[in-house]
Amino acid sequence: LLMDGDRLIKTDNWSEALRKYEGALRVVPNDPQAEERIETLRRSQQDTDQASVQLSMLNGPLQEQVAQLQNVLSILMRVRQVLPDSQRLAQLTQTANNRLNGIKTQLNDQAQTALNRAQNGNRLDERLSLTNEALQLLELGTKLDPSDSALSSQLLETRATTSDMQRAKQVIERAS
Repeated sequence: LLMDGDRLIKTDNWSEALRKYEGALRVVPNDPQAEERIETLRRSQQDTDQASVQLSMLNGPLQEQVAQLQNVLSILMRVRQVLPDSQRLAQLTQTANNRLNGIKTQLNDQAQTALNRAQNGNRLDERLSLTNEALQLLELGTKLDPSDSALSSQLLETRATTSDMQRAKQVIERAS
């Protein structure tokens, strides 16, 4: 029964696997292997359901969506360690990664828009404010995907620009 349950888990038939494990527990009461597999499967099912619900209800400002997505991805990573061959988990992970890429694109687009507006700004305060806005968006995008070298490069450039503007602002304030 335990081997049947293990085989069913590999095909993502978790409810039938649970029945097999519970059947094994009825045959051999207090069997530690069956109890452990039941507990692991129930926890995995609960975590997967939680991640699925959070993924489907992803909303709010981009910063909140990023936090929600990071939580979903950490849950999925934890469950995939227990069930590495699960296609259901692979699909959920792929969906979460697609959402992550969509949010990262939105963050990048908004940052580029803020930087373009900053370049066209007339006043230093306005330019600094828009550049800081872009900086926050780029930092969030880099936090989401630290491996994105283009985003990291843009972040460094924006930090340098912000620093230059802040120094210029200080010089102007001292001069006045």
